[in-house]
Amino acid sequence: SGESVRALFGETFNVSATRVEKYNSCRFSYFLKYGLRASERKKAGFEAPEMGTLVHYVLENVVMNVKQMGGFKSVGLEKCKELARDYMKKYSKELIGSAPKSKRFMYLFGRLSKTVERIVMDVADELAHSDFMPLDFELRFAYDGEMPPAVLSNENMELTINGFVDRVDGWLKGDKLY
Repeated sequence: SGESVRALFGETFNVSATRVEKYNSCRFSYFLKYGLRASERKKAGFEAPEMGTLVHYVLENVVMNVKQMGGFKSVGLEKCKELARDYMKKYSKELIGSAPKSKRFMYLFGRLSKTVERIVMDVADELAHSDFMPLDFELRFAYDGEMPPAVLSNENMELTINGFVDRVDGWLKGDKLY
């Protein structure tokens, strides 16, 4: 009725058709959604962007440390694993926060840690058997970036591609950088 709607919204209100339908179909559901602003509980876990950020953080820091120690050919895989674990702990403390975590979060983080460790080990093994070394991380290519954008063109159009390169590897042979 008009009186109960006025009681809920006051004298002046703007409401969408969806809200009116929700109110008419189930007032309790309306109250939960618009009164309490309740929402579905978000499952504990890591989404792809969060996982990517973690992997990049650990990998970049491990590679920079190993580079300072003489490179992957002189640093063993066990040291790389140790560094990966150290950076996982650091990420957990500094970037996720020191508030108490649920058991589910700790389980998922532990599982993710094993995945990150395997990725670091794969990269370390690959680079230990290569003459290439990482030169840069998160290299921005754009008109105002560290590198110019990639431009593809033909007689009908021009396409400019910009963004970030996760990792740039290079190999210095003689005076030439590959």
